[in-house]
Amino acid sequence: DAFTPSEITLIENGGSAYTIVYADESGADYRSIAVDVQKQIEKYTGVKLPMLRDSAGGVPTEKCILVGPTDFAQSLAVTDGMRAHDYTVRTDGGHLVFGVIGEKSAGNALDVLIDAIKGYDKNGEAPLVLSLNESYTYTDYRLRSFTVNGVPLEKFSIVYGKDDAAEAALDVQQQIFDAYGSLLPKYMDWEKD
Repeated sequence: DAFTPSEITLIENGGSAYTIVYADESGADYRSIAVDVQKQIEKYTGVKLPMLRDSAGGVPTEKCILVGPTDFAQSLAVTDGMRAHDYTVRTDGGHLVFGVIGEKSAGNALDVLIDAIKGYDKNGEAPLVLSLNESYTYTDYRLRSFTVNGVPLEKFSIVYGKDDAAEAALDVQQQIFDAYGSLLPKYMDWEKD
């Protein structure tokens, strides 16, 4: 696409001004993905970045690594319409956008990020500057598009009535995810309007 990355200084003088902010959605464990990002950055740089959930109070507005479909405009711009195997790793203003939907593509996106920091000098003599714009769109789903009365499938949620239906809801979620690539959020009927 025509996106132009910006340069961000992720690590400087042995520290970082960046916070990892992960999406707060019921469809996937974005906290787990954020922990993987945090661990890998620490492994390669020696710097452990703080983490916050997107809906938590006090989330910074700049210098963030945005994991998944957070409420930040930069994150929403790339994750809208993404499916299971798609990913985007890019810099946008002061943010690093780690655009993934669910865990299927997170490993590939993390590889892109790590490849960009391979040459970093842990002695802190030079800052770690990133300028990324790599995206991948998977096209070999069993179903490429699906609508119900003209409404795209990814706009739906799975709602189930009782705890004993939770497993069935999870099965439906997984089948849709595997066939179409959309990870629909699931809720008990009292959790969401």
